[in-house]
Amino acid sequence: AAETGTEPEAGADAAAPPAGWRLDDPASRAAFAWDGDAIAGEASVLARLDPYGGGRATLVRTFDGAGLALPAGGSIVVWIRARNPNVPAWQDGNPRFVLRDRSGRTATLLPKQDLLATPPSTEAREGWLRVEAPLEGGGNWTREGAALTEAAEIGIGFDSWGAPALEIRLDGLHLAPPPAGAR
Repeated sequence: AAETGTEPEAGADAAAPPAGWRLDDPASRAAFAWDGDAIAGEASVLARLDPYGGGRATLVRTFDGAGLALPAGGSIVVWIRARNPNVPAWQDGNPRFVLRDRSGRTATLLPKQDLLATPPSTEAREGWLRVEAPLEGGGNWTREGAALTEAAEIGIGFDSWGAPALEIRLDGLHLAPPPAGAR
């Protein structure tokens, strides 16, 4: 399994049981479980969306207490492995990250291309795709919403053209500091 570096995972393994996850989509239902198919650590979080309503479904990890400090100039990183039986599969920009602070203010990170439909790299690690989005936007990401210093929730949104059941595995979710010398 690959390592995430020195940053602790914010969504998988013993530090965050699947009970910390929920689905934000009233037209769908999700069952969350640990899964031994992992790329960072011992387990990934598996979300089975069945039924899936066919619209934007956001898997949300909630953090107790003060939440997670968002590093200035940093990024959010996650490994994704998804099974979408629908053809042509994904639509409308995937994945989307939604960060919400304790007061309810949000910031959304939108990819400029659909990373699941057209991955930026043909390199895959047994079907896993590493996604890194700068918290301030830029590059291949657009940032909308409030300027946040902490996140009480991190949502990862997906949208498919059709409504067959989806399986989405998430692993190695963490906040990375800016690259050395960037700030």
